[in-house]
Order: sequence, then C-alpha cells, then structure tokens
Amino acid sequence: MTKSEFLKQYKGMLVGAIGVFIGFTFRNPVMFGVGFFLVCVGYILHMRAYIRYIYSDKIRAKNYEPDPIKRMLRNRK
Repeated sequence: MTKSEFLKQYKGMLVGAIGVFIGFTFRNPVMFGVGFFLVCVGYILHMRAYIRYIYSDKIRAKNYEPDPIKRMLRNRK
C-alpha cells in the first residue's frame, strides 16, 4: 500500500470519526443528523479508496505494456 492510498483511506476514517464526535457531543436531532451524514460520507470515501486499493493490481496488470516504446506511444497525448 502506498502512502497516497493509505491517506485516502485514512481521510474517510477521519471524516467518519468527526461525524461520530459531532453526533454524540451535541445531542440534538439536527446535529445527530449532521454527524450521521458525515459518518456515511466517511464510509463511502474509505470504502472507495479501499476497493481501488484491492483492484489496483488488476487495473495495472490490464494496462501493462511490456514494450517501453509501445507504452510511450500509447501514453502520449
């Protein structure tokens, strides 16, 4: 796991933790809703990064071109 992939997952967990903190610190229905929303957003961010990390090997393998000249020509924009 690269540092970038770890930080993307960590960002989702941090947003979820802030949501839990807000939801249980300010005990009224509006802030609980805001906290629940942040937990959902954090979960989505975390799982999206985690799923991309799991499938990154397959994505790299599919796009891998062993010949460096063909790879350079294909990646040229």
